[in-house]
Amino acid sequence: MKSIDPELRNFARMAKILTPPKLWALKIHHKLALKACGKPTDGLTYDQVHIPRSRVNGDIRTVIYRNESANSNTPLPVVLYLHGGGYAIGLPEQAGDNIKRWIDIRSAIYVVPQYRRSLEAPYPAAIDDCYDTMLWIRDNIENLGGDSNNVGVMGHSAGGGLTAALTLRNRDRGDMKIAWQMPIYPMIDDRFATPSSKRPHLPVWNSRANKIGWDLYLKDLHDQGAEIPYDAAPARCEDFSGLPPTFTFVGDQDPFLDETIIYVDALRAAGVATKFRVFQGGFHAYENFIPKAQISRDTHALVSEAIAEAIDGQFESWC
Repeated sequence: MKSIDPELRNFARMAKILTPPKLWALKIHHKLALKACGKPTDGLTYDQVHIPRSRVNGDIRTVIYRNESANSNTPLPVVLYLHGGGYAIGLPEQAGDNIKRWIDIRSAIYVVPQYRRSLEAPYPAAIDDCYDTMLWIRDNIENLGGDSNNVGVMGHSAGGGLTAALTLRNRDRGDMKIAWQMPIYPMIDDRFATPSSKRPHLPVWNSRANKIGWDLYLKDLHDQGAEIPYDAAPARCEDFSGLPPTFTFVGDQDPFLDETIIYVDALRAAGVATKFRVFQGGFHAYENFIPKAQISRDTHALVSEAIAEAIDGQFESWC
C-alpha cells in the first residue's frame, strides 16, 4: 500500500475486498452495470441510434452525447468513445460524467457504441462493432453535424485497447481519416511478459483479473490454436508507423504500466507525435473512482488539456 498515493489508499483497501478477480464477480459487476442502461447524464443531450452490423445479423446500440446548451451552426468535432470493462463488461452510459467534463472544455459530438462484450461474444465481435460504428460516422457525418476533418477515437482500459486496435486496422484498410487517438491505460498485451503484468494483488484490476479478461476475449482463437492478430492484442503489432497523434497516461500501480510505456516508445520510434505521462501512486482507473484526490484532479486536468489540443489540432508539444 505504501506505493499507492495516500489519498487513494482507503479505496484501494476496499477494492481488494469488493473486486475479487473471479469470473462470477465479473458477471455480478456486469449485471449491476446494466441498471445504468438508458440513463442520461445531466447537461448532455442523450440520443440513441442502432447501427447495423456488417458481418453478422443484429445492430449496435449507440449513444450520442452533445452539449445540452450548444447551438452551433458550424460542423463540430466528433469523438468515437469506446468504453472499458476488460472487454467483458461495461456500457456507454458509464462514460457520461467524463464526457460532460470534456465537452465543457471543447464542444464535440461523442458517439459511444455498446459493442458486444466477451461474456456474450469473444474477438472479433468487439472490434468489428467498433469499426462498424466508425464507418457509420464516416457515412453519416453530415447528418450528425460533424466535421469530417476532425474525428478522434478514444477509450479507457479495454476501450483503450480497442482504440489502438481500431486505428491500426483503419491505417491498413484506409477507410477513414482519423485526426487523433487517446488509448488511455490501454489493455493491449495478452502475453503477460512484463513485470507490471505479473502483479496479482493490485486493486481494481490486476494480473488475475487480466487473465480472466484475456481468456474470455481470445477464447475462440485459443480454442482454434490460431495466431493472435494485432487487432485483438495491439502490442503484438510490429509496425506502428502512420498512426494519428496519440495521447495516453497510466498509473505506476497499474498492470498496464509496462505495456503502455512500450507502446508509447514504439509510437515515438515510428515518428508518431505522442503526449504521455505516468502518474506515481495511481492504480487502474483511480481518477474515476476517487475524482477529488489531488492526483485525480491533476489527471483530469491533463486529459482535458490533451483533448483541447487534439480538437484544436495543436500537436506542437507532442513528441
